[in-house]
Amino acid sequence: HAFTARWFGARPWISLYALGGLASYRPQDLNPRVDPTLRSILISFAGPAAGFLLADIVIAVLETLGYEYQVAGLHVALDERVANISPYLYFLVSNLLFINIMWGILNLIPVYPLDGGQILRAILERLMGIQGIIQTIMTAIILGGAIAAYAAFQ
Repeated sequence: HAFTARWFGARPWISLYALGGLASYRPQDLNPRVDPTLRSILISFAGPAAGFLLADIVIAVLETLGYEYQVAGLHVALDERVANISPYLYFLVSNLLFINIMWGILNLIPVYPLDGGQILRAILERLMGIQGIIQTIMTAIILGGAIAAYAAFQ
């Protein structure tokens, strides 16, 4: 997020918390010649995209070295030969894949304030004005409730 905001002219700062972080910037610093909706979508998508890119790099290294892997649902399985090299390496690689793929997917769910919700807000605000923000919040409430209900019954 921060690199993309910087690319659009902002001077971002990052605050780290126990379960993540927050990239912030002053919107008035952004390049006014770039469409604000496109800018917002690209800045929001940059976080998940960076995670997917890191996962792709890890997968490319695994494939280059001849190791097998499988990402299925909420589980990442690696070639046992990686564990034979080091259980710590196995832990690191499997968690890098899991976190960067699953967190990216989770973060793209259109629930505000996740990145997917930020993208939805930018699109709906462009199409509907202030009503788009209200629709984004309603979508977040409905999807959040549905996800909570699904989790409760699992």
